[in-house]
Amino acid sequence: MPKPAKASWGVLWLDGLAAAGWGARLKRGAAYTREGQIGGLQVQPGQAAARIAGAGGAPLQPRLAVRPLSAREWATAAEALLAAPDLAAALDAGEWPPAAAGVLAEASVAVLPGAGEVDSDCGCTERQPCRHVAALCYLFAEHLERDPWLLPLLRGRSRAALMDALAEARVRLVPDEPVSPMPASELPAPPASAPTPQPPAPPASFWEAGAGPADFYVEIAAPPQPAPLLRQLGPPPFWTPPAAFAAQLEPAYAAVTAAVLRLVHGDGDVD
Repeated sequence: MPKPAKASWGVLWLDGLAAAGWGARLKRGAAYTREGQIGGLQVQPGQAAARIAGAGGAPLQPRLAVRPLSAREWATAAEALLAAPDLAAALDAGEWPPAAAGVLAEASVAVLPGAGEVDSDCGCTERQPCRHVAALCYLFAEHLERDPWLLPLLRGRSRAALMDALAEARVRLVPDEPVSPMPASELPAPPASAPTPQPPAPPASFWEAGAGPADFYVEIAAPPQPAPLLRQLGPPPFWTPPAAFAAQLEPAYAAVTAAVLRLVHGDGDVD
């Protein structure tokens, strides 16, 4: 059962490892993390590593191997994320919310590793996963609290690559061909000719300005989020690279918005 959205990525990560059968051995590494004996976290697709002092002060490098998601799984994940408006908006704003874990699990794409998807090794002689690997798991959980994008990276997609996958998914959701108009020969025949009704003549005061409502007021201000229409529609299929679409056009939208506000408030001439 997916964790509630309020759970953090670090908590979800440790709970996922416990569910994968590592719960009994994970607690052995908590003390190393609390005491600051492990550090130098390195994360790349499919692997995480760190440095820790072993028995007698000998340096060790525990490593954690996690199965990267396939290209098809990431494509399915992108479509599932776009189908949830709140998540799609959060991703466009540069966030990776914990609620994504439950949505992806329902789409049969578990971003949290499950049983059989994790492995480990270390230079020590302990049974795996050893306490040094357990400390690495806790260290990774701490870093997830500050940078949750490390989890997609561990599963095979950097932040930029995931945003590209979302842009490609948006293109796939757009119909390939427009709907063809009905041929003229199939259009219904016009009704028999009849006298064209004439509109009533306007009253004598039609072209005279009347008094406006006293309490009518329109506030003109910048939108709370820059270029909201760009973010909602996503990049067009011809834009390369798709991830650069918003970054390239948002400055122009911001400049136009600033010029309009100066014009409205009478703060000087606008070129």
